[in-house]
Amino acid sequence: MTADLPSFGPRQTGLTTPLNRDARPNSAPPLGYCLLALESLQLLGIAAGDAGRSHLLAHVEGQLRVRFGSRSILQAYPTDGFVIALHGTDHDTVLQELKLFVHELPLQGVMIGGHNFSVTGHAGVVWAAPWLANSNRDEVLRQLRIAAELARASGGVVVLSAADPECQSKHPIALMSELLCGLPAALGEGRLLLHVQEIVSCPLHDDARGGGKGEYEILVQLRGSDGHIYPPADFLGEAERSFLIEMLDRVVFSDVLVKHAPMLRSHPDLSLSLNISARSLCNPGFAAFLAGLFDSGGFAPERVQIEITETSAIHDIEQAKATVAAARAMGCRIALDDFGVGLSGYGYLKAFRPDCIKIDGALIPDVVDTQSPDALIVRSIISLAHSMGIHVVAEHVSSTEIHSALLALGIDKVQGHLFGRPEPLSCLIARLAT
Repeated sequence: MTADLPSFGPRQTGLTTPLNRDARPNSAPPLGYCLLALESLQLLGIAAGDAGRSHLLAHVEGQLRVRFGSRSILQAYPTDGFVIALHGTDHDTVLQELKLFVHELPLQGVMIGGHNFSVTGHAGVVWAAPWLANSNRDEVLRQLRIAAELARASGGVVVLSAADPECQSKHPIALMSELLCGLPAALGEGRLLLHVQEIVSCPLHDDARGGGKGEYEILVQLRGSDGHIYPPADFLGEAERSFLIEMLDRVVFSDVLVKHAPMLRSHPDLSLSLNISARSLCNPGFAAFLAGLFDSGGFAPERVQIEITETSAIHDIEQAKATVAAARAMGCRIALDDFGVGLSGYGYLKAFRPDCIKIDGALIPDVVDTQSPDALIVRSIISLAHSMGIHVVAEHVSSTEIHSALLALGIDKVQGHLFGRPEPLSCLIARLAT
């Protein structure tokens, strides 16, 4: 490696490979760098043991040396993969060779204890752009991890296209990582912001709206450590992959049903709708936690609707049904959120027998065209729900034309910017107080 490129220092690995072959001399500066991330390594440790896992990793390292040169591997991570220097004459050829290697990786198995084991992988690439000359090793690794995370989501190989490191630092993956890793601190410091959006009954009764007689969904935003306000799309999706979403659920439910309960109790016509994640729904202790909140805050369970979101699959349907049954026994109503385009909508409809269905907003814009597939789907959902005695809410209603089309289809309630954008819960409480 030349002095004007970031140095990775001595290769850090416990792996050894009995290969003396140098398939490609690396005298010229590399065209770029690659992070080859191997998948299912924890499962491999279970299936083949630590020794078998190390043996397979050594085999992959050997294949990398054969394909890209004996000095191509700059660093190896036992829990991650390999950082590789990419040498060659042009980018396209090197990239095609890397894609071929990733494609063939599952075929590079080894015999361990009488069984053939292999791994899959994905790769992120950063070319040696001019900014790279002024970047240190940690910055290059950070860019490689962004590219590898994009590759994990899409599969195969991804090249990080932005050449400006300042631009890359604000990449959505980098932002999500920062927000997610800082979420526990944000929750502890009270930087989770509660908002509300009204759910309006049809036909409209304007004299009842906004005066404490209505239904509101609780929404969340996050104030970053930099003071910037981030929408849920920037952090919620990834939080649902871990215990963090359960932490967030408990903070939201506690803030609403205990912290704000004294003010909310004084407006008996006001009802609230709170989202619950799949992980919380599958937690055997959540029902007892919810009961404790109602006891502490004195907020009537009959004024609460719990929305089951479909953005993450429910892995323990029996425990989820038990949690729903317990919440319903307390007096809560149950709703299915994002219905119509989610993971298991009709299966959840059968399992939970909800009081309400909220049609996913993605189906709503095209209902104006009565013959569009979305309009036909919405019509069928409303018809099915009504035959089961279930109310239906349409989300993301943004125009009078859409609203009129939904009324013609028999919608029960609507929610969206046409009737009010989300506002801080504190603003609603202040309005109610006056």
